[in-house]
Amino acid sequence: MIDFEDDIINDSPNTNVAIDASSNWVTKYRPTTLEHFCLDEKLKNKFKNQIDTNNIQNCSLIGTQGIGKTTLALILANSSPDNDILFVPCAIEGKIETIQSKIVPFCQAASKGKKIIILDELDSASATQTNSFQKSLRNICEIYKDCRFIATANYQSNIIAPILSRLPPVSLTFSVSDMITN
Repeated sequence: MIDFEDDIINDSPNTNVAIDASSNWVTKYRPTTLEHFCLDEKLKNKFKNQIDTNNIQNCSLIGTQGIGKTTLALILANSSPDNDILFVPCAIEGKIETIQSKIVPFCQAASKGKKIIILDELDSASATQTNSFQKSLRNICEIYKDCRFIATANYQSNIIAPILSRLPPVSLTFSVSDMITN
């Protein structure tokens, strides 16, 4: 299980991202459950069903900056305390070496729960080179069917079609009505 503040921010072995949590309001107050997350009711029910059945599906969470893609990915990944989670900040680590040194060993490792790989900002990872991160990821998603991949991206157009076929896009939008509760 990833505790965003303790694991990601404090530069855990899962990632190389370091942020000062004490000054980051967004991190401090981010929702940790689906019930506290502002989301279209139809999508919320879809993800709630996946959580309730412990059957998180591969997906690409697509939306504008700040809409909560990473937060939703963390909520889904943390939905069971038995899940093993690898957080890959693709803007920093979106290169072939990351697949070889982190993702493949994680996928091959034994686990008592689900293995979930969060590919944060996948649209920032290389897609055009012959030996690119996204092109290599295609095979990883096929080989390790017991792993779940959740990508986040601002721009769906920057993710290659074979990845989108393996991690179907889910468009996240925000409206004021999403915040209104009865």
